[in-house]
Amino acid sequence: MSGEQFKVAHQRFNAWTDELRMAARKLPELTPGDRLALISDLVAFLHDSVEPHTRIDEQVLYRDAAERLGSPLVTASMAYDHLAIRTWIAKLAEADEDDVDTLRELLYGLDALIRVHIWKEDELLVRPLDSSTWPASGA
Repeated sequence: MSGEQFKVAHQRFNAWTDELRMAARKLPELTPGDRLALISDLVAFLHDSVEPHTRIDEQVLYRDAAERLGSPLVTASMAYDHLAIRTWIAKLAEADEDDVDTLRELLYGLDALIRVHIWKEDELLVRPLDSSTWPASGA
């Protein structure tokens, strides 16, 4: 994937995280069946789109950054973000649809984790990797 492809994917995920917040806001008003359907749809998207993207990041983007900077440690914290995101997705998938407070906590938490992670990845890896002078530029 190119830097531009990562940027496009990240823009799509940032826009999509609005769905997490909207779902968290409306959960208390939904019937248990509607809550289950909504959470199931969100978990399916997270499993089908977000999780595979984290693996692509690790196999392509992080490898490229580590090679350019000469150490795999430069992306270690980013990989831990992915672990946190995948863990929270699993918690959301396993949560009781009647436990609205926990569901809301998980949805808001995933929104924050994903948004901050994408911002860090764009600023620290994607944008600098597009630079022909990085890391010498100090980016």
